[in-house]
Amino acid sequence: MIALHGFGSNPVDFSEAMSKPVTEKGYILACPYAPEIRGKTSFSWGYPYELAEERVLKTLSEMKKEYRIDSLNVVLFGYSQGGSRAYYIGLRNSNLFKGIIVATDHYKEEWNEYLPDAKKNKLKVYIMIGEEDPGLESNKKAKETMEKEGIAVKFTVYPGLGHAFPPEPHEEIQKALNWIEQSDN
Repeated sequence: MIALHGFGSNPVDFSEAMSKPVTEKGYILACPYAPEIRGKTSFSWGYPYELAEERVLKTLSEMKKEYRIDSLNVVLFGYSQGGSRAYYIGLRNSNLFKGIIVATDHYKEEWNEYLPDAKKNKLKVYIMIGEEDPGLESNKKAKETMEKEGIAVKFTVYPGLGHAFPPEPHEEIQKALNWIEQSDN
């Protein structure tokens, strides 16, 4: 799994939150640094989105050199700003990922152009979002559009939650991975 932290965070803190549920499922976890330095321990994925894409693809390439990676089971996870990058990178490179997990942030309709390839490559998309998150409507629309295109989507809304990581994150990440691992939609 490649996991992308949110704006203002860093991979060290993020990997601590992600490592238990991911490694318990047998995944190798990589949390790359976002390319823009915002402070001593604060980073941003910045613009254009290709910067994040380059970083993720390089990380995946390095993981394949270093470890015996099952190329058919690579998952891309993104939280907040990392979530929008996960959408972009995962959809554009759907041949490299079994699934993407997005925890909050916005979906851009311009990414719909990548959906036919995502369908062909059987990419699965798991969306986690708070009921009060500003990105809720764009994610609802993304779900509808992807489903119309024939892409398997699981959409989980957390009542009373804003732009934040879901409660019980370990359990929620494992649920998402379980769903992606299923051979059926």
